[in-house]
Amino acid sequence: MSESTNYAGDEKYWSALATVTAIGPAAMLRLYDRFEDMSLAWSASRSELIEAGITRDRAARVVEERRRIDPDLEMERVESANARLITFGSAAFPPLLREIPSPPAVLYVQGGFTEQDLTRTIAMVGTRRISPYGRQITSLLAADLAAAGLTVISGLAFGVDGAAHRAALDAGGRTVAVLGTGIDIVYPAKHRGLAEEVAKSGAVVTEFPPGTKPAGENFPQRNRIISGLSMATLVTEAPVKSGALITASFANHQGRDVLAVPGDVFSVNSAGCNALIRDGAVMARNADDALETINFAARTIQLPFEVEPPPPMREDERQVAQVLSLKPIHRDEITRSCGLPASKVAALLTIMEMKGLAKDVGGGHYVQGRIHSNRA
Repeated sequence: MSESTNYAGDEKYWSALATVTAIGPAAMLRLYDRFEDMSLAWSASRSELIEAGITRDRAARVVEERRRIDPDLEMERVESANARLITFGSAAFPPLLREIPSPPAVLYVQGGFTEQDLTRTIAMVGTRRISPYGRQITSLLAADLAAAGLTVISGLAFGVDGAAHRAALDAGGRTVAVLGTGIDIVYPAKHRGLAEEVAKSGAVVTEFPPGTKPAGENFPQRNRIISGLSMATLVTEAPVKSGALITASFANHQGRDVLAVPGDVFSVNSAGCNALIRDGAVMARNADDALETINFAARTIQLPFEVEPPPPMREDERQVAQVLSLKPIHRDEITRSCGLPASKVAALLTIMEMKGLAKDVGGGHYVQGRIHSNRA
C-alpha cells in the first residue's frame, strides 16, 4: 500500500470487492444484504461467504483474490481518475437505477448528477454506422429534448451515441455517458474530448473498475444501465441486429417506455426501428412525441437529497405557470392561453426565469423550469 491516504468508511471495500472477478454485482448486493457494512463482507471467512449465498467455488476464489487487493489502493485509483464512487448503499445512488431488476452495485462517476439527471431523463441509442438521415434526426431530437429540460443518456460510441451527446451539449443541455470500460479508459479513444465535455456539464458513468479495458461482453451489460438511468429509451436509427435493440429490450423489461424513429422501409439502418414500432414501440417523429409519451406527472421519484421548495408564486405567475410544460411553447401562445397582456407576460417570464420556474429555450419558446412550475 502507498503511504498516502488511509480511507475511512466502507466505500473502499465496495471498490475492492468490485475488482474481485469471482463476484459480480448480484453477488455484491447479496453480501450487502447479509452484512450491511461492507468491511465485514470484505473480511468474511469462506464459510460466512457461503452462508451469504456465494457458491463454494466462488467463495474460495474470493478469499484467494482479496489477498492481492489493497482497498486503499483501489480508492486511490478512483481518485487518480478524477472520479468518485457511488455505492448501492449510498443515498446518492440514482433512484431510477435502483429500481431495475439487476442494478449495478457501484458506480464510478466523473462529473455529477443534478435533480434533472435523476428525474427527467431519456436514453438515445442507435447504430454506430450512422447515415446522414440518422445523424440529422438524432441531432434534432437530442437538441430539442435537451432544450426542453431532459438529460440525454447514451453510451459515447461512434454514430448515434456521439451525435446525441454532441447535440445535447450544443443545445446547452445536460447529458450522461455510460461506459463499457473503466472510468479511466475512454472507448473509442477518439471520443476522449467529447467525454471531457460531457463530464464538465453532466456525468460520465461506469460500473467497471478503473483499468477495465473494452471487451465485447461489457457493452450489453453497460446497456442495462443506459436504459436503467432513463425514463424512456429512444432508438433513432438501428438495424435489426444492433446493440441499441438490446438496450430497448432492457428498457422494456425494466418497465420503461420504448420509442423508435420510423425510417425508410428499404433501409437496413431503419429496419430495427421499424420492427420496434411494429412490435409496439411508440413512434417518435419529433420531440413532442417523446415528451407526450413520458408522463412525468404520473411518477413520484424519491430523490436522494433534499430539494429546496419552489419560491412562492403570485396569482399572475401561476396563470403563466399553468400553461408551461416540458413541451416548448411560444410566448404568443402563452399570452393567448393565460389571457394576460403581451407586455405583462414578457415581464412575468423574465421574473419566472430568475426564480427557476421557466426556461427560455430559444426562438421565443419556453418550457417549465428546473422547479416544477405547476406547484404552488
